[in-house]
Amino acid sequence: MLLSIMILGGVMLSASVIGGVVLLHQIKQVHDAESSAKAIFASDTGIEYASWCYFKEGCSVSGESCTSTSVTFDDDSCFVLESITGGGELRIISRGRNVSTERVLETVFISTTTAPSQ
Repeated sequence: MLLSIMILGGVMLSASVIGGVVLLHQIKQVHDAESSAKAIFASDTGIEYASWCYFKEGCSVSGESCTSTSVTFDDDSCFVLESITGGGELRIISRGRNVSTERVLETVFISTTTAPSQ
């Protein structure tokens, strides 16, 4: 009888500890959601900047075969653009960072040439 009570108590204590650890990880993730949102918005801003620069004459994000551009914002978030050209396409990778979080977005612009209509 005493042994079964000790076993059941140990099982309940183990379940409580596991539940506490899981809850602690969930609280940590919620706290980091703000940093994650800032990183994703910084990365999206990088893609928007690269798109604007790609379609504007005289502005280029693709000087050599692989270039890098970095921009930092007031809230300690930043984005780093990396552009790779080759094979008729421009691949832009934007890494948004904030504190301990990094989010990466990528886009590809494909150059197609069409024959003039007659």
